[in-house]
Order: sequence, then structure tokens, then C-alpha cells
Amino acid sequence: MRPRLILICCVLLLLAGHVSSGQCVRIHGSSEDSLPFKSGERLNYTLHYKWGIINADVGEFRMSIDTAMLDGRKVWHSRAGGRSVKMVERFFRLRENFDTWFSRDGLHPLKFIRDTQEGRYWANDVYLYDWSARCINASLNNKRRGARSVKIDIDECTCDVSSILYFARCMDLSSLRKGAKYPLSFAIDDDTYRLFLTFLGRETIDVEGLGKVRTLKFSCGLVEGEIFTGEDDAVLWISDDGNLIPVYVEAELIRGRVKGRLASWQGLKNDFSSLEKNDGKQ
Repeated sequence: MRPRLILICCVLLLLAGHVSSGQCVRIHGSSEDSLPFKSGERLNYTLHYKWGIINADVGEFRMSIDTAMLDGRKVWHSRAGGRSVKMVERFFRLRENFDTWFSRDGLHPLKFIRDTQEGRYWANDVYLYDWSARCINASLNNKRRGARSVKIDIDECTCDVSSILYFARCMDLSSLRKGAKYPLSFAIDDDTYRLFLTFLGRETIDVEGLGKVRTLKFSCGLVEGEIFTGEDDAVLWISDDGNLIPVYVEAELIRGRVKGRLASWQGLKNDFSSLEKNDGKQ
């Protein structure tokens, strides 16, 4: 993958809640009443980058969840994406937008659209999931390679970078074991990527603009390559309450360090009871 800062932050925030009992367990018969989120939820994040003399907020990230209709079927529809702030856009313009539709029963991803603009680079991807054939029929188009169609093999655990958050937030807290590694798989571009999260325990952290938040803390071993070192490059914190929302992330890059912090929220299904000092928007 190209070293896109906004995309890195988006993926890390969207992965922040994903754990399972070592194998992927799909959620069946999920009613809106039993889920930790509801239609109308809105989460907004500030992205920060530090490298050399650069030490500034460089972007914004948002995600939302609503109900929608897809091919005559009632489904969940999530919109997520990031953008550079005006100061950064004087030098480099970044946009990442993700739309995903997933089933209400089992939270299986059904369709995914990605629209990327990064300086002069652009990419537009459409995924259609075929669960009977265990593949994604992908239509990909970007400045470097042009338009093409590919099939991406998937397994029961595979999500896209947007739907994975909502599937992940339905985890069973009783299954968490300190020091245990939990598998994760997501599709982006023309491939799938596998990594592992390690549960580090519970921790109260002080998040800029919010205050103290009781959290579940994870380290994340990311894919080695152009961006990451291949070690436990990221540390993720999610709210230790009925919402299980990402509140903070830090990732060590080959060049610099990136952070994401919850800036505001609306429409949470449950009380934000893990927040000890309430300075945000509800």
C-alpha cells in the first residue's frame, strides 16, 4: 500500500475494537436492541503527526452508522473517512472516503466503496461480497494502474476497513485474556491483510480535549513494509463501557509517529460511562 497518512489513521481507528476468542465468530440474529451502537451514531477524531520539526494536527476522521436499503434488503450503512486540515492542504491535499453496507443478521459486509484523493494520486474501488463463493468481486481504478476487475479470496473473518469496527464492537468482553493474541483480517486495494492484537489490560488515560477515560488497551502487530516496521507498532485504547468506541491510537511509522484522538460524538446508544470528565459533545 502507498504510505497514505490518512488511510493509516483510518485503518487503525477502525481496527481498534476487534478481538475474538482466537477464531472468527460471526454474530447471528443480531437485533438493534442487542448491539452496542444504533442508527444515528456519529464519531469524530483529530489526527496528529510528529516527525522532526513537524508536530501538529494534520487531519480529521469521522464515521457514522445508519439503516438503509440495499437491493430491497434492510441493512446497516456506515460512512467513514478522513481529510487533511487546511494548513496541510497548502502543501498536500488528502481525502479518504469509505462507504460500506453490511447485514443486520451476522454483520456480514455486502458492499464497499472507497474514494481516495491524495495530491495528484486518486483511487476508486468497489467491492461486492459473494459469501457463497468466499470472494470479493472488486472493481478497482487508480491513477497508477487504471481500471481492472479482480477477485479477492476471503475467509469468515474478512471485513473491509469500515465494517470491521461494527463487527468488532460486538465482542464478548468475558473472552478477553491479558497477553493473548487475537487474529484480524481486512481487505484493502486488491489484497487482504492479516495482523494480530494483544490485549494489554485496562488503563485510565488522559485524552486531550476529553479528560480521563477508562479504557481497554491493545497492542497491534501491523504488516511490515513501506510504512511499518512489522513489530507491535500501534497501541489502541477503546472505551471500557457499553459502547466500545475507539478513543485513542498511537502508531510508530518508519518516518514519524501518528496519533488519533476522539474529538466529539453524537447519538451513542449507551452512556459514555467510561469518561470521567465530560468535555466533548453528546
